[in-house]
Amino acid sequence: MIDRLRLYDTEEIVTLHYGKYLLSVKLKHYDDKISRLNTRCDIYEANQTDSDCEGKKKVVNIDYNSQLQNILDDFLMSNQVSFEKFDV
Repeated sequence: MIDRLRLYDTEEIVTLHYGKYLLSVKLKHYDDKISRLNTRCDIYEANQTDSDCEGKKKVVNIDYNSQLQNILDDFLMSNQVSFEKFDV
């Protein structure tokens, strides 16, 4: 019975690590996309004399690490996993 629980916990941990990996890939994708959009806007603004590109930019200031930390901590609490909180 103990081996069964240990196996289940191990599978759950691996699943959480995989989920964390997928989130980090998505974050990198979004960061790259924001960077490309900012570059494109800067190029457009340089070619326009009366453009207000800065006014059109949206300020994106998301603290991904704390959001991921909160999601993982909530998941741990809801499943009552018996190990410490994740470090992001």
